[in-house]
Amino acid sequence: ISGFDGNPALNDSGALAASVNFRTGSGVPAVTGSNARRLVTTRGGTVDVLAVSGAPVSDLPGVNFASTGTFSPAMNNAGQVAFTSATSGVGITANVNESTIFRSDASGSVVTVLRERTGVPGRSDLFFGGANTALSTFGAASINKFGTILAQSSGNTNAAGTALPNGAGHQTLFTIDTSGLISVLAVTGDAAPGTGGTFAAFNA
Repeated sequence: ISGFDGNPALNDSGALAASVNFRTGSGVPAVTGSNARRLVTTRGGTVDVLAVSGAPVSDLPGVNFASTGTFSPAMNNAGQVAFTSATSGVGITANVNESTIFRSDASGSVVTVLRERTGVPGRSDLFFGGANTALSTFGAASINKFGTILAQSSGNTNAAGTALPNGAGHQTLFTIDTSGLISVLAVTGDAAPGTGGTFAAFNA
């Protein structure tokens, strides 16, 4: 191991999820620069690898976890893990639709939850991310005991792919439950109840 990316996640049972960088040249087969980043969990004394940079995303044919960037995990007491990652491969344009949210169950099975440039439910002409910037669209997610994920998106766009201005739809705060239902909590520019003002920004 050559280092860790970001903050690890720890639940009440002592289970851990962490984004780990492995030293290139180590292991059999040898770790390379493109697959050195791995999302690792320890649950019940067992170490599992949920995701590997450069490796295929199981439910997105032709799509891989990006070889750069970081996994940003959160873990609940059921052992479910929510994490974000950039992707590459078929149909992916860097900085436009590469950012993705994933969920793993306690057995380590990973599913795709939400992809960048998906339409925001209930909002006409508003899409998650797509602003063609090097910044990740989805901030670090959190996950509750029911498996519902809380996350935010930045760099939102309209149908034409035009980035929306700061404070006027450029960020969204939302949840996604285990059925895939997306509930929008707030969008920048919306009225902030009880304040007389509007939401200007959400901080991860």
